Amino acid sequence: SNQNIGHINFVRAFRNRDKFYGFITSFNHNRGCNIMNKKRNQKGFTLAEMMVVIVIIMAILGVAAKGVPKAMSLWRNAVITNQAKDMQQGAIDYSNGVGHYTGVDCAQMVTDEIIDASYGDCSDANPYGGSIAVSVGASAYELDVVFGDIPKASGNSIARKSNGSAIYDESAKTLTWSFKS
Repeated sequence: SNQNIGHINFVRAFRNRDKFYGFITSFNHNRGCNIMNKKRNQKGFTLAEMMVVIVIIMAILGVAAKGVPKAMSLWRNAVITNQAKDMQQGAIDYSNGVGHYTGVDCAQMVTDEIIDASYGDCSDANPYGGSIAVSVGASAYELDVVFGDIPKASGNSIARKSNGSAIYDESAKTLTWSFKS
């Protein structure tokens, strides 16, 4: 009895399912009951959406900005290493390959176009703002290239990577590359 009533109601509902589903779909679309959808004629972004985008952009910039000082330091260290090697090669060329560095002078090497003119008189070519001095070492067969005003962390890093060719003096803030012919 109660079972039959439930079965009959189910059968009626099944037979009329198209009408039932049609009512549900028309109710959802025509009546606008879904409050999560924007109206079709609404344009632009909400303030909340704009704030989310700004927060995401700020987070990306914050992460990127942390790596900039480290990258600049690595770049300056590479420039100093290349400059020291340029000076060595320039000194070899300046001494006509004789094997000794007597009379080697940075400004003269620039004037004679042995090294690039961007070194100027070597007083402002250092990427850390200090000077570069080129001089004969302990003997005529040794060349010292001295970079001034080098920060401690950079000076120690360059000296470590130079395999003994460079020495950093913390008290004078100088990095000295020594080359032997």
